[in-house]
Amino acid sequence: MSRTARGRQTDRYKGHDQPHDHDRGSGTVLMLGLAGVASMLMVVALGLGAAVTARHRAAAAADLAALAAIDSGEGCPAAGRIATANQAHLASCESAPDGTVVVSVTVKVAGLGQDARSSARAGPGPAQIPGPDESVSQTIERRSDS
Repeated sequence: MSRTARGRQTDRYKGHDQPHDHDRGSGTVLMLGLAGVASMLMVVALGLGAAVTARHRAAAAADLAALAAIDSGEGCPAAGRIATANQAHLASCESAPDGTVVVSVTVKVAGLGQDARSSARAGPGPAQIPGPDESVSQTIERRSDS
């Protein structure tokens, strides 16, 4: 090692004027790489979040549309109105002879250009909800005594 006129030490054997000159700027490159990876992870997380949100919206719209088709007595036209009110598209609506309705809706996934699809089935409820009859209450009493 020798000293230059300004007092810096030089390494004559390695040919460097300043010690550790080869490490300059490596932190900047490392931080740029980490920022790029973090940005990509954020884009993926936002895409997954949008897809999950659209799936839940489609499921809710399908459930409500199927219930509207059964409860209103109009069938599929009511399902279409309810699906549209929930920002969904009614993809299919089928009424079965037993009174059940199967509804399928799609919802656009924001930013991905894809559709989330969900289906729901609803059937007619009982005309009158039966009260507890004698045999049911006796069974309950017997089980509670044991």
